Amino acid sequence: MAMNRSKKKQQKKKHPIRNAILITLGLLLVTGTAFAAFFYQTARVNIDKTYAPLETSKNQAEASRAISENKPLSFLIMGLDSRQEDLSGRTDSLMLVTVNPTKKQTTMVSIPRDTFIESADGSITASNKINAAYVQGGAAASIAAVNQLLQLDIDHYVTMNFSGIEHLVDALGGITVNSDLDFNVDDMTFHKGENTLNGKKALAYVRMRHDDPRGTYGREKRQQEVIAAILSKIKSPQSLTAYQGILEALGGNVKTDLTWDQMQKIVLNYNQAFGNVVHESIQGQGQMLNSLSFQVVAEDEKTRVRNLLQEQLTQ
Repeated sequence: MAMNRSKKKQQKKKHPIRNAILITLGLLLVTGTAFAAFFYQTARVNIDKTYAPLETSKNQAEASRAISENKPLSFLIMGLDSRQEDLSGRTDSLMLVTVNPTKKQTTMVSIPRDTFIESADGSITASNKINAAYVQGGAAASIAAVNQLLQLDIDHYVTMNFSGIEHLVDALGGITVNSDLDFNVDDMTFHKGENTLNGKKALAYVRMRHDDPRGTYGREKRQQEVIAAILSKIKSPQSLTAYQGILEALGGNVKTDLTWDQMQKIVLNYNQAFGNVVHESIQGQGQMLNSLSFQVVAEDEKTRVRNLLQEQLTQ
């Protein structure tokens, strides 16, 4: 009996350590759950600020079903020449993006902002530039203009102003790009090769055009590079520590017809496609029409780009 009591005492000596471990694990689990709940709520509040469906937006039930079924999606991304939260101004950049989870590919097609689009009455004014569509009728007008140009039916849209890009890059702790030329913008210097950019420099990097011998097309290449760098940084585990700044950058500076639930499913279901980005650009020819400078896209070029996109929009 004495021996049994001795064994029990020895066993009891181990219990405080075991209990301490269990309590610690329990606290971690509770804290983690609380943090997850806080993160979820904070994210939802900020993302809800971005939700702005259009009269022309696809039926939400149909859109959600397409995402749940992992169907290819198309997005028109519009970078606005504005720092205001009302997201006014012209589209400084236009990019049509397709995401195909089956082919595990994201395709970005830049559209020159001076691209000529036909008007109903056949007149030629500054309104024939595709970047003027947003001024005339917001995101819906820009979507209609791109659909007209390429004979497509775009699924979703995203608009972001300059402040959004700047704040987002800063929230991520900067991004790294590879410039293919040396140039200066204001008091900022960019070297050929690898450059680490904060928000202000990233914005200058994507906006520079006049010192690039390729003009608009060189700038489009840099815009695609910055977006790809942002996507890559957001996907990294390090971005979890910067979630508050990321969400704040998105909340006041982005509008989209995607709901919170749809965004979550896209992040989960289409993640592999975001890791393989193909860059393209619509090639136009510079022409003066009615004393105005345009990029006029030939029919065979429209067909080339349309076929490329249609291929990505099939499973």
